[in-house]
Amino acid sequence: MKVKDAKRVSKGMKFRSNFADSNPLWEVIARRGNGVWECKIVNEPITLDDGRVIDSDWVGKVDVFDSKHILACVNSERFFKKLKEDSDNWFETLKEGDTYHYCNGFGQYVRCKVVTESKEKKFQPIALVGKWKGYDLPHRSETGEVRYGYHAQKIVDGKGAWQPSTTCVYEHPDATGYHKGDDPRKMEEISLEVPEMTSQEKEDAELAKTILWVHVTLTSHKPREAISMIKKHLEGIEV
Repeated sequence: MKVKDAKRVSKGMKFRSNFADSNPLWEVIARRGNGVWECKIVNEPITLDDGRVIDSDWVGKVDVFDSKHILACVNSERFFKKLKEDSDNWFETLKEGDTYHYCNGFGQYVRCKVVTESKEKKFQPIALVGKWKGYDLPHRSETGEVRYGYHAQKIVDGKGAWQPSTTCVYEHPDATGYHKGDDPRKMEEISLEVPEMTSQEKEDAELAKTILWVHVTLTSHKPREAISMIKKHLEGIEV
């Protein structure tokens, strides 16, 4: 991906730069010295849900910037705009149903199939492969509930299709160093099944629920009321 950088600042050039709690659009309006420029925040009208149109924040605010800062902002925006355009164009070339691999880092990959959603080609996660940690995989909490990691949940639900950065797609030529090491296309899929609990695990889970209930009761009721409730709740519980 090649982007032609701006080399000189000129009157009328626009760029984004942080001001207060926003990231407004500035326009160069005049030179104020050697490599110093006076700039003004331009209006970007906002249409509300009820149809009213209001001005964007800090319209008309004036400040000065040096050429280096302005060019850095302009070229950064050009870079990310080109990156987005290249990504959109690449996704459009994909064939629905084909398989690709998203790299989550550290040898962890999400196997995905290409789907069309809202007229866009996206990746739908279908399996995890590689060196995932236990907490990223389906497991049970102390109270027995099944917990899924972020990507595993997308697979189980069959939802969450998205367009990741192409630099994180193993099969893309711009992938950042992911061609080194193992090939995720040859990796076995990790099972997302969670074994049924044993009798002992079920008992331990019930005790964990009781401990959680006691904690909540102690923190959400007055002392005497909480102690009375807990004593009654614990009657008959054997450890």
